Amino acid sequence: MLNWRWRILYWLTFLPLGTVLFSILFVKGVAHTVLVAPLLCVGRHLSFTKSAGHPIRLLCLAYMNDENASARHRIYKYAQLIDPATVTFQIVPPTGLDLFKNLFLRGKIWRHYLYFIMVFLCRFAAVWSSSRYDAVFLQRDIISEFFYDPPLFIFALRLLNKRIIYDVDDAMWIFPPHSIRGGSRALNFLTRLRFFWNVRLSSIIIVGNEYLAEYVRKINDSVMVIPTPVDTTMYTVQKHKNREPIIIGWTGGPGNLVYLKLIEGPLSRLALRYPIQLRVISSRPIKMNGIDVEFIPWDKVSEAGNIADFDIGIMPVYDNPYTRGKGGFKILEYMAAGLPSVASPVGVNANIIHEGETGFTAHDEKEWEDKLSILIADESLRIEMGRLAREFVCARYDYQVWMPFFLNAIEKGCGKIGGD
Repeated sequence: MLNWRWRILYWLTFLPLGTVLFSILFVKGVAHTVLVAPLLCVGRHLSFTKSAGHPIRLLCLAYMNDENASARHRIYKYAQLIDPATVTFQIVPPTGLDLFKNLFLRGKIWRHYLYFIMVFLCRFAAVWSSSRYDAVFLQRDIISEFFYDPPLFIFALRLLNKRIIYDVDDAMWIFPPHSIRGGSRALNFLTRLRFFWNVRLSSIIIVGNEYLAEYVRKINDSVMVIPTPVDTTMYTVQKHKNREPIIIGWTGGPGNLVYLKLIEGPLSRLALRYPIQLRVISSRPIKMNGIDVEFIPWDKVSEAGNIADFDIGIMPVYDNPYTRGKGGFKILEYMAAGLPSVASPVGVNANIIHEGETGFTAHDEKEWEDKLSILIADESLRIEMGRLAREFVCARYDYQVWMPFFLNAIEKGCGKIGGD
């Protein structure tokens, strides 16, 4: 998307289109702010004080459809679990799933071109309707983090509904250093600018961990830390048994497969000593030298069952400002399935794993090899660590634990508790 053809299409199409759509929304927003908002504010406060049973009407601008992990676990799942009498969720992804698969995932420039035109139009319609809701839940970005738009739509949204609840589960002010986008000064400037205004104009920001909260508080101090929970009822607990090969498992998006290369050496050396297999659940396969790799295409229906068939879960990552913002969600999935984990001690990973009790952390190749070797060789240790890991995640990271905090953030964000 960064070649010269895309740049020409960008200048000739998306800047004019975005400007026209923003201008229309801006005019409506100004009219709404001057003429309509004062009356709605009075009506909203009367509604909240007179009727405790009035459900909050929440427009959710989801990051993607429910096949995306971030969107699925941070908004779609809550919508399934929360009583509609408390909150009614109107979830709007950038486009429908079929359009996303047929246009964006096909990888051709003209398909991307059509896809983003549809995204602009769909988001325009969603922002246009936003004044009808008690609050807007904005997840990650309005358009897409794959599109490098100036932050115009957030200003239009703010004019139409100032009760914006912004959800942040990554260090979204920077690009992953290993990505193509990470080397562009212009794109990095745009993403920082967009993130700044998304945070600055929101009434409350929900973040996935304290590392993100620390950065966000420099811009807006209305912050709540809510990690990405796990529905532990969805995971069958692994029944550890002697078998060959021992399955070392990893699950994640294709953009994160690069992290597995960090432990290619340790895994290849372990493969000479033990009967092991690396099982990768993703949307794209990976080849590892000297390692038997089994690729399982990711599917939201079968993912939990496939994870439960691992013996050991792993999460290697580089240590940099981007990865320190990650939430360690795949470790929580392993724990929910009763698995011990080995992970790089980056960001919240070191807090999630209780060293020597629910798993291990590994700083370098030697530690990766040593810690995995211990778990491969000791079935009873895998059983005990897996049991403790399951107990930990059920007590600390299940949806039932965090749902009250999520509801509190929604109520606060729409002015039902404290503030505006």
